[in-house]
Amino acid sequence: MKTAAIVTALAFAAGALLGALARRAAAAPQIEATQAVDPAAAAPSAAARSELPEFKAAVPASPAAPAPPTVAELRARFDKLAAARDGEGLLQLIRDCQAAGPHAYPLALEIGVLIENDSRHGPRTLGLNYRHSDRLYWGGLYFAASWALAHPEGLSDEVMAYAVWTTGRGAESKRPGALQLLLAYIESAPAGENRKQAAGFLYSATKDSAPEIQAFIRRHPDEPAMVDPLVSSLIWQGNPEADALIEELARTPRDEKATISLLDLAGHRASDSAVALLNGFASDPRPAVQEEARFQLIRARPPVQGNLVEKCDPAGKAHAAGLRRGDIVTAWNGVEFSTQDELRKAQKPTIRDTKASFPVVVLRGCEKVTLTVTWGEFHDGASSRFTRETK
Repeated sequence: MKTAAIVTALAFAAGALLGALARRAAAAPQIEATQAVDPAAAAPSAAARSELPEFKAAVPASPAAPAPPTVAELRARFDKLAAARDGEGLLQLIRDCQAAGPHAYPLALEIGVLIENDSRHGPRTLGLNYRHSDRLYWGGLYFAASWALAHPEGLSDEVMAYAVWTTGRGAESKRPGALQLLLAYIESAPAGENRKQAAGFLYSATKDSAPEIQAFIRRHPDEPAMVDPLVSSLIWQGNPEADALIEELARTPRDEKATISLLDLAGHRASDSAVALLNGFASDPRPAVQEEARFQLIRARPPVQGNLVEKCDPAGKAHAAGLRRGDIVTAWNGVEFSTQDELRKAQKPTIRDTKASFPVVVLRGCEKVTLTVTWGEFHDGASSRFTRETK
């Protein structure tokens, strides 16, 4: 009984299995035919779809980008805003000019000049103040200004002066590329105030860009008014290249005024090579150069500690009282001193009564000279500074 049931179950299972296999074999050709269809070939292309009416109805056309305003349109706005003395509107117009592109940069700078003249120097009829002008200097017009330095053709001197000032402020705040723009402008700009102003901004950049500044100085040794302040900056920063630059500049022919400027640099530097240079000029045939070299030698290598008279106007009361440039004050009101603190203590009683006379002792060359002066006379037309340490 059990055996017959088992056989019947097995037969039923075998029949079900054979039926399933037969149905799968019958469906196989249909599956292969379905897999053989290429969907890309059956579907329309993107280009074809875009031409279908239902596609055009479903996707609206993209709006065309508005054309940037022309200079004529921007200038018309400028004329209206300037006539209305609308300072805020002019500030917005500057932003619009810079957004419009380089063709509108000159107008942006022109507006900046107007705001500068009104808010800082003028009657302030635009409703703006110097802070608005400062914001334009420190970045608001930087891109237009830097563009102008690279494209100065056709721009007025006033606009170029503003562009130089704005880019120079960028150099002071270490904006990338500002120094290079100034250097390139100086190389190609004609002589004049704008070029001189651009060179003045290099002064603050000497520390971080010393190699570029040194190369610039070497390219322009015959322009002392421009390069000497840069050498001075390198000296104050303790740059060791200053000695070589001073020596190179000394080999370039200079007139009397420029030579005196170079000797002043050597006196500031006070290195051994600078002192050797000063000793050479101490026998120069030009009396003014001789005198300057000898003074700078005292400044670089003072024989004693004291208060060195650096300037003494021949028309001043100090000169009339007997004081001379190059004198080293060593005693004040009977009190000798060798430090600044000692000098201040000796000066205190004489400050209270500026009209009272008192003696001062000065070293002039190898001779000590006693002068009688008042506080007012000593400081009339004269300036002094405590000497560096003697060597």
